[in-house]
Amino acid sequence: MYTINKDSKHLFLRLSNFFEYDSVEETKKSFAKNGYIWILKTGRKPSNEFLDDVINSNGGIILSNSSRKNKKYYYCKLDTYNPRNEKIVYPSYYDEYLQYENYSFNETIKNETWLKISSFIELTENEAEQFLTIKSNRKITECIQSRAVYMYLYCNNILKVKEK
Repeated sequence: MYTINKDSKHLFLRLSNFFEYDSVEETKKSFAKNGYIWILKTGRKPSNEFLDDVINSNGGIILSNSSRKNKKYYYCKLDTYNPRNEKIVYPSYYDEYLQYENYSFNETIKNETWLKISSFIELTENEAEQFLTIKSNRKITECIQSRAVYMYLYCNNILKVKEK
């Protein structure tokens, strides 16, 4: 059982599938194998200030797949971001992704945002509805049509979530 505090800050990330890979499932598999995982956020970055707020409020990341059907949400505890001297364990498809995007691993360490997560818990629809956008107070489940790859959230209630 994991407790998510009321008003804690969270980052919503929508993971797009990469070719035949289901990004969320691949991330979940790598997490199960290692007990933690680093995920890479390329492009427009969340602010370090907000990521610090997430960590300081004992918040996390809400991950979702990019599918409009069978939408699932996952709570992932954010431990830290932008590694310094840590071993980075990441989903296996990242090697192909980095090559496809013409990124070197070292470039991503310098220029992109890496997020280390230490839990991976599927949320029920009711649990997911407790996460609201900071900007508009809309339930994250109502923002499915949004094209935003990430959003800043807060939790509207104290939640006790179970690993399934």
